[in-house]
Amino acid sequence: MTHYLIDIRLMGSVKHQIRTLSNQLAEKFNLGNKRVIPHITLAGPFSTTDEQKLIEDFTIICSNQKKDPKI
Repeated sequence: MTHYLIDIRLMGSVKHQIRTLSNQLAEKFNLGNKRVIPHITLAGPFSTTDEQKLIEDFTIICSNQKKDPKI
């Protein structure tokens, strides 16, 4: 069974701001050399044996949104 996370990968200036913040936190709290991927997790972790159904359901849910979510 495959495990999934549904997330948004950040790009551009937001990505650089998150990376800078991550580096500052790693230095301040001695977190070591952990790899940081700037992202926002929307759902997960979860498992499925039917990847096609997962893709179809996610596509339907996203397509039915009338406007972008507000943060």
